[in-house]
Amino acid sequence: MEQAVNILSSVFGYETFRQGQTEVIETIANQQDVLAIMPTGSGKSLCYQIPALMAEGITIVVSPLVSLMKDQVRELLAAGIRGAYINSSLSEAQINKALFNLSQGMYKIVYVAPERLMTPRFLAAVSEVPVSLIAVDEAHCLSQWGHDFRSSYLAIPEFIATFEARPTIAAFTATANVKTQHDILAYLGLQEPLIVKNSYDRPNLYFAVEVVANRRKFVEYYVQKNPGESTVIYASTRKEVEKIANFLVELGVKATYYHAGLSSDERTRHQDAFIFGEADVIVATNAFGMGINKPDVRHVIHYNLPKDLESYYQEAGRAGRDGEPAKCTLLFSRADIVLNRKMLVSSSEMYETSDEQQFYKNKSLDAMVQYATTTSCLRRVMLNYFNEERSSDCDNCLNCQTTFEEREITEEARAVMHYLAELQQAHRQIGKERVIQSLMMAESDASPINSDWLGSLADKTKLEVTEVMDYLLDHYFISMDVLNYYVLSLTERGQAWLMEETPLMMPLRKKTAYQALKNEKKSKKTSELVISADNQSLYNRLADLRKELAQEQNLPAYVVFGNKSLAEMATYQPQTKEAFLAIKGVGESKYETYGEVFIQAIQAYLAD
Repeated sequence: MEQAVNILSSVFGYETFRQGQTEVIETIANQQDVLAIMPTGSGKSLCYQIPALMAEGITIVVSPLVSLMKDQVRELLAAGIRGAYINSSLSEAQINKALFNLSQGMYKIVYVAPERLMTPRFLAAVSEVPVSLIAVDEAHCLSQWGHDFRSSYLAIPEFIATFEARPTIAAFTATANVKTQHDILAYLGLQEPLIVKNSYDRPNLYFAVEVVANRRKFVEYYVQKNPGESTVIYASTRKEVEKIANFLVELGVKATYYHAGLSSDERTRHQDAFIFGEADVIVATNAFGMGINKPDVRHVIHYNLPKDLESYYQEAGRAGRDGEPAKCTLLFSRADIVLNRKMLVSSSEMYETSDEQQFYKNKSLDAMVQYATTTSCLRRVMLNYFNEERSSDCDNCLNCQTTFEEREITEEARAVMHYLAELQQAHRQIGKERVIQSLMMAESDASPINSDWLGSLADKTKLEVTEVMDYLLDHYFISMDVLNYYVLSLTERGQAWLMEETPLMMPLRKKTAYQALKNEKKSKKTSELVISADNQSLYNRLADLRKELAQEQNLPAYVVFGNKSLAEMATYQPQTKEAFLAIKGVGESKYETYGEVFIQAIQAYLAD
């Protein structure tokens, strides 16, 4: 591993590997297949980039993410590594040039979209050079059990089969349930692979679920409370995305938007505005998804409920890739549950999903709802879902920092469930609103049956009864059929409870909306390196220099140097090559490109 450590230091400017990187790199270097399940921000890209530099041949990285390819190649070139990407964002002339250069062995690492793998021109170019490694990024896209299945990924096994001398195969993903792992292993034909699973925990991320009546007001409040900070807002529809973005622009926020309905040029322009810092906020559908490689995203807000925890984890994971504290906030409305259920049914009919897959997708949505409605530690709920046991609370999520009080709801629950049982016995079903009306008004046309339970909750407010029914729905005492006029019915769990009628307690927050913003207690995770007041002016001067250099070279500022590197420069004030190379994130290539000008800026500051 000595060669790998030298490359890590001299090329990428880091002294130590992160958890899991050493064994993955060593295994690939020994030409053994790998399946690496590593969360966002754990340094997956280095796990194939370093072996690529150690090997004789070239490395092909298969990725579905156009924007990620661009970012990765920018960073490779800045580190002095010959790299390229081949995807739909290039013109025919650019593709021809890249393929010619590939065939001449001019690249060490080539990123390619899966749709391009089996094209005659790509196969011809690849046949001219030795390929030592095929790295499959976002490997969960191979599996129909994954949260982001892409049929184009099914071309990868066919591509691998074209090689007489089979390259080493390494598959990478941030999330993969057991079924997805089996699919990856089978489809790629991994041979005696090392399987590495890092912890899903991202300690620097603060998680929150907010139940708010007016989501747009929340976004306004949140963005204005965190001005100038890099923020991603996910919304479920293109129309909603544009509405939110326009609303923020009218407030004077530097915002843009991204969705699949934009042209390729528009998507590139809008994304670059965010990447290059021209826009602080980007509002997007999940088309933006995993493809953003911006390390200093401080906030991710989900305007709507995702369809499963895998999607939420991937999208929330865009935050805090630099290891610094970041916040991930989910805005929860029960209307989103109904919308997601209907979308699952529509998707099933459109793509002829099997009953087993449909059941699995509904269970995945159930887990997402559990996360959104729990009063337990959010991090613990999420980690347990990924089969990672955590016995203690994290003290770094909204639920851990919120005081709850319990309200006994036995009386209300008894009325709701007995009434639904009587409706079922009479072979009648009605929706939630009619159930509430029937229980609150003895004389009501809402009920299709006569019952002693009519008007039994007349002394309760509609809000109180609604909260109880939501609790019973969330905890599976009752269920709602979204395809049959949203009628309610009693579940097996509800029937079992009626047999015993043990006291039922419902936890409630003592405080009101915008908890994550109004909590006095701050996130326990703080920056690893705090810039003192004395050094802040030097940091600002270096940040201005970085911005100027980045604009001259048409690069995002973080490609020049990350915020952590600037913080170390401002703190340690290196004035020699040796001292500058000791800064985290500075390798030989970056020193040759930027070192002298930054050292001069530091010396000028000290001379003032």
